Amino acid sequence: MLARMRFPLRSVIAALAASALSAFASCADDSADAPPGGPGPGSGAGAPYDGGVTDADGGGGGSPYDAGDAGVTPVLIGVTPSPRSDHPGDPTAGDLLEAELTTFAVGVRGVVVTRTLRDLDDDGALASLDGLGDFYAAHDKRVLFNLALVDRLTDGRPAPLDALPWDAPEVALAVREALDAVLASFGDGLAYLTIGRDVDAYLAAHAGERAAFEQAAADACAYAAAHPAAPGGLRVGVGFSFEGASTSPSFPALLAAGDAAVLSYVPGLSSGQAPPTSTVAGALDAMAALAGGRPLILQAVGYPSSPDAAGSDEKQRAFFQTLFDALGPRRAAFELVNVVELHDPSQAACDARAIAQGEPPAGPFARFACSLGLFDQGAAEKPAWIEVASGAAAFATP
Repeated sequence: MLARMRFPLRSVIAALAASALSAFASCADDSADAPPGGPGPGSGAGAPYDGGVTDADGGGGGSPYDAGDAGVTPVLIGVTPSPRSDHPGDPTAGDLLEAELTTFAVGVRGVVVTRTLRDLDDDGALASLDGLGDFYAAHDKRVLFNLALVDRLTDGRPAPLDALPWDAPEVALAVREALDAVLASFGDGLAYLTIGRDVDAYLAAHAGERAAFEQAAADACAYAAAHPAAPGGLRVGVGFSFEGASTSPSFPALLAAGDAAVLSYVPGLSSGQAPPTSTVAGALDAMAALAGGRPLILQAVGYPSSPDAAGSDEKQRAFFQTLFDALGPRRAAFELVNVVELHDPSQAACDARAIAQGEPPAGPFARFACSLGLFDQGAAEKPAWIEVASGAAAFATP
């Protein structure tokens, strides 16, 4: 078993800060400390969600991951750099930078950037992608960009597009313009382009939109894959939850529309109750079966620490320990695993997150989704952080 390591983050972050600031100082809107684009989904203020309610049955242990195993097949590990929320108001530029550098310090090589069509509904927002692309390129990070047409139950289109059918020409034009900007901004650093997150949850709630959405998502995948600015080896796919992928009638067609299986794995979110951590290995095997030979991209992985969601600090730690132990011998099937999220959100941000999903702020969803952080609202480290940091270090090469 790989020894669980403690990282001198303050000293490492201090060493990284100077180079980070020089990389994007000219791109920040109002502070040299802010990652390009400021607070928002791409800066860590957003959080992916999963529609699954349980892990897969069964599962064998597999060999623990170790440094020798790390040289076999590349796996990009990422951590969504959601900023600390231990003070009133929105995250500061310094909070955003600190979150980014905290993840960099433990060796993450993958970065997930999420934008909705609503986020990109003006020239300034589109232009800000250039700075973000430069920032991650300067730090040699491979980017997954998620164009979130939907995010679980949320429609990401701006008005008046949200009143049109998904396959309307106006929607298609907006999607293509957004993809043009993304591909131009991230260049060769763009490794993955995903369409939506947990789209199965949205389609289950809007069954009448299923055919039109499938067409729109498939067209987006085809447009990105054939784009003259698409970097070599770019993988595209449509994002489902793990459990939704096994039950949604849209999964087979949209899996075929891309060249990767894109899943989120936050078991228990829909019910608000986390399942036991003992079946993670079986879940990974079930994902590989669902992928049908396509590479697997886990754009969001998380487990709650809240006892109100049947979690705890210890269960969250055990989940990530088990995840990385099980990932080692199965790594040939997985290209990217992104942990969500670094810090728990503030109460105001938690309430807004629940409302955006049509959930009550004090309900089971909020209690679950707002305790996924590896640090709490007061920026205190949870036990799971050491497991994730150790896993990121173990998979840092090749």
